[in-house]
Amino acid sequence: MKTVLVVEDNHDDRALLRVNLEHHGCRVLEARDGLEGLEVASRELPDLVVSDALMPRLDGFQLLQRMKRDPRLCSIPFLFYSAVYTGDNEEQLALSLGAEAFVTKPCDPEQFWEILKRSLETIRENGDRPCPATLPQQEQFLERYSTIVAAKLEEKVRELEGAKSELEDKSRRLDNLFRSIRDVIVVGDQERRIQEVNQPALRTVFGYELDEIRGQSAELLYAEHQDFEAVGKLLQAERPEESGVCRQVRCRRKDGESFAAELCIFELRDEHGKSRGNIGIFRDTSESCRMEEKLARAEADWEESFDAITDIVSIMDRDLRILRINRAGARTLGRTPEELVGHRCHEVFRGIGQPCGGCPVRTVIGSGKSAGGEIYHQNLGKSFQVNISPLLDEKGEVRGIAQFARDISEQKQLAAQLAQAQKMEAIGTLAGGVAHDFNNLLTAILGYLDLADLQLEPDHPVRDELRQVQSAAQRAGRLIRQLLLFSRKQPMEFIRLDLNREVDEMGKMLRRMIGEDIALNLELSPDCWPVFGDPGNIGQVIMNLSVNARDAMPEGGILTLRTENVELDEHYCQLNREARPGRFVRLTINDTGSGMAEEIRQHIFEPFFTTKERGKGTGLGLAVVYGVVKEHKGWINLYSEPGLGTSFKIYLPVGTSTGEIAAAPAASVRGPRGNGETILVVEDEPAILQVTTETLGRHGYQARAASSAEEALAVLGGEGKIPDLVLSDIVLPGASGIELFKKARGQRPALPFLLMSGYANEKVHWPWIQTRKIPFLEKPFTTAQLLKMVQVALAWKGDEGDAEPS
Repeated sequence: MKTVLVVEDNHDDRALLRVNLEHHGCRVLEARDGLEGLEVASRELPDLVVSDALMPRLDGFQLLQRMKRDPRLCSIPFLFYSAVYTGDNEEQLALSLGAEAFVTKPCDPEQFWEILKRSLETIRENGDRPCPATLPQQEQFLERYSTIVAAKLEEKVRELEGAKSELEDKSRRLDNLFRSIRDVIVVGDQERRIQEVNQPALRTVFGYELDEIRGQSAELLYAEHQDFEAVGKLLQAERPEESGVCRQVRCRRKDGESFAAELCIFELRDEHGKSRGNIGIFRDTSESCRMEEKLARAEADWEESFDAITDIVSIMDRDLRILRINRAGARTLGRTPEELVGHRCHEVFRGIGQPCGGCPVRTVIGSGKSAGGEIYHQNLGKSFQVNISPLLDEKGEVRGIAQFARDISEQKQLAAQLAQAQKMEAIGTLAGGVAHDFNNLLTAILGYLDLADLQLEPDHPVRDELRQVQSAAQRAGRLIRQLLLFSRKQPMEFIRLDLNREVDEMGKMLRRMIGEDIALNLELSPDCWPVFGDPGNIGQVIMNLSVNARDAMPEGGILTLRTENVELDEHYCQLNREARPGRFVRLTINDTGSGMAEEIRQHIFEPFFTTKERGKGTGLGLAVVYGVVKEHKGWINLYSEPGLGTSFKIYLPVGTSTGEIAAAPAASVRGPRGNGETILVVEDEPAILQVTTETLGRHGYQARAASSAEEALAVLGGEGKIPDLVLSDIVLPGASGIELFKKARGQRPALPFLLMSGYANEKVHWPWIQTRKIPFLEKPFTTAQLLKMVQVALAWKGDEGDAEPS
């Protein structure tokens, strides 16, 4: 490492040389003039000296001459670096005194280093060089040196004259500038007495003429004494020089009006650096203060409004970086506004590193027009309706965007629930209507099959075919019953139930049905509240869900049936459209099977929808479950994911003592044949009317026919024999079977009745039918079922008041 001594009176030039030399691995010594450089060179013996030419006390030429005459220093290479002595005479003198090179300022750092490096390489190649044998004599040196200095002096005189002229010009310009400045500039002495003030600013701001205040204390410009004192202490404590100090003060005009001002103070020094006063600059800020207050109020109002918006509002630049976001947005994302500022929108709203495909923000920035759309936030599991508007600069170009995002997750959930409920209701209505007509057809088919069977010999070859038709018709009847259960049109008998007992009873059968590779767990709450329901249909729900669970676990698993009491509040019900506050018993049927994807969950309760192979299922099992639960005033929540199993949670309202209906007691049944009793059959469907009357006639009854309630009332009011029993359909043209019952019983209170129907649209009357224990025959029916219920009805007398309206 070579040691280089830098002799330079300019601090900045010295620092630049140091950086350059140290960058190239040199050790650098510094001196501020030739005299100090001679001292450092004598002490440190550097490998190279880099010196300016013009310096105080001892310049570069004198330093070089002394070093070359000193036996200890004469061999040290010397390099001139000057911005003043730059002529050929100066360079020749320097080289004649023994300098290695003469470099003119300024010089490119790398070029300078190349010159210096060559000097260092010369040292390395030649080793220590002897002192020069010949040097200019003192007289010669002085003569040449004087010539050079004289020339420079003449040059300097010319420069000074030019500088004086320029200074006078600057002085005039500064005086004009001083007087044109609108702020008030006060020049004061050390006692803070006013010496000079610019006009017309003094007159405009304070209302004074300079002669009125010159020599007076600057305190007269202050409205409050404490401000004047505080500024004085500030001057003493901080001694402001170039940067000055500023503070807000209250000032007073000549007319006594006070106003707000900003005061900046600078210390005034003479050529020796001694303080001789200060300069104060007063700026009237009363108007700006009023504007700032208005702006502050407007900013505060804007901030309050911005944060009061419940939707997410964010402002972004063209690079999609968030500049501002309101509290609702930060709260939704679980962060603070400060944590979100600076992040790109796709990082925050989607959790991804790249802009989204088809990003509406990009569209707005490119088109300058508003746009919107719906996005789904994967991490939050929420949907947002996003509207984006461009922010334009003064040229009409897009400088950023404002994004508004509204959480629509709950609305989408409610809309989906409503659509599903409406769809299921529509399907249920359709199913009920179809069931009515279909049951009438099946009733006729089954009746005529039984009549045909009566006419055949026991070994007739057609009998087997007829039985196949009868079996198919009965299966069709069961299918229709499932449709009615789904559509909630099937009459049910509600009683007070212990759900634990029902689940436990079903569990005994389920253990045999689900197979040995599936474990059945019953987790029954010991204090389970009673529910109000139909035992058979509740069992159907448990059976259907358990069968589905078994099919979802072909390789085995765990089936869990759980009961528990729950109390639901308003908050829970807001998130589930079908729920309502109150006390419920929750029946959970959970499996560890294959689970369901979202697209399957959306259709799982629809009739005829199935994921099973063709011929393996009707698609009515879960539809029946849905209908039964709805009929019980409950609802179902479904939780399922592929590979994570399925959980059905059924909510059933707690039963009360009021309105409970006990099961109808079984009536005694006489023989299947009649003894000549007269039965009036009231049915508007001709095929059913014919087959029913013919069937009754062939089994020992006298059957009469009527196709409407009016015809039946005419028969009952006629002079002929009064029928022993009225068998009436409920759905009739004109007056219904219920109205016929009421009118007929009003005339003849003891008249037995048997009501029948294949479509329980009359379910509003079902409680009335049950409470009076009126015999009821459900379509489609077989001959055996018809004869059995006729026997029951003939034995039924009813209660008083049967004819009264429900």
